[in-house]
Amino acid sequence: MQMVLTTLDIATFCISSAVAGTVVVLAKRSGAEASEAATLTPTLQIRRDKRLLENTADAPLTVRFDQWLESILIRSGMTIDCVTYIVLLIAIAVSLAAGGYVLKLPIVLVGIATLAVVPIGLIVAYVKMKLRLGKFEKQFPASLELLARATRAGESLGNAFKIAAESSEEPVKSELSQCVRQMNLGMSPTSVVGDLARRVDSSNVHLLSHAITIHHELGGRLAESLDRLSTVIHSRSECEQKIKSMTSIGRFAILAIVVMGIFVLVYLMTAEPDYISNLFESSLGHKMLAYAAVSELVGLVWVGYTLKSDL
Repeated sequence: MQMVLTTLDIATFCISSAVAGTVVVLAKRSGAEASEAATLTPTLQIRRDKRLLENTADAPLTVRFDQWLESILIRSGMTIDCVTYIVLLIAIAVSLAAGGYVLKLPIVLVGIATLAVVPIGLIVAYVKMKLRLGKFEKQFPASLELLARATRAGESLGNAFKIAAESSEEPVKSELSQCVRQMNLGMSPTSVVGDLARRVDSSNVHLLSHAITIHHELGGRLAESLDRLSTVIHSRSECEQKIKSMTSIGRFAILAIVVMGIFVLVYLMTAEPDYISNLFESSLGHKMLAYAAVSELVGLVWVGYTLKSDL
């Protein structure tokens, strides 16, 4: 019996090592592709962006999930595709399960950690996307001013995008550089800004797309339109900052309540393990924990929805 357990341990260790090696190889390959994508294969990035343009309203659930995850990865700035990302998360989960088995950790703890890998990975990608889009929103008005100045100086729209991209910082620089590459490949300006609006999904970029489309179809002075648009975006940004400052107290209060609940739970588990063990050992305790978790989640979603600004 002891020999069987030892053999299983060795086999599990070998499997976990192979999975960990696969994770490292995939991660290095994605990094290498990211460094070469801009100079060697710009069309691959354009093809990947085109996936966001597909209408998947009537598609199966798996296809819609792939499109949703692909859009999150693109907007977060990750060069990895959705299939590779899911494979990496599954490989990490298998490695955790194998490592927990080898180290003889509690099955419940290993199971929770294994099942939490994929949701945590999706949350990390979503948070990274929100942070990148937030940074984009802050930098975009200044880049739009550069775009307006370049067009006022007589530059073509393609050269204006190039000047704005070279003078901007990430992530605006990479997005505008992608627009320049698309124009160099022969795409029309309206298609390029339309792809940018769908790729970034920002109301400010949608306004830019509409302005350039109207100019392309009806004519007019593009520099003046961009100047007015820049003024409007600056006003919207200032108003949104005022709203965020006015609602910051409510957000910090909710954060304090959430942290306080977690702190109390950890304190009771450390100081009074016998007292808190009833919650984890009895059926009534399990129901109370489930009710508390669901109530906490519903409350956070509701407060986040009420504090959300649609500017």
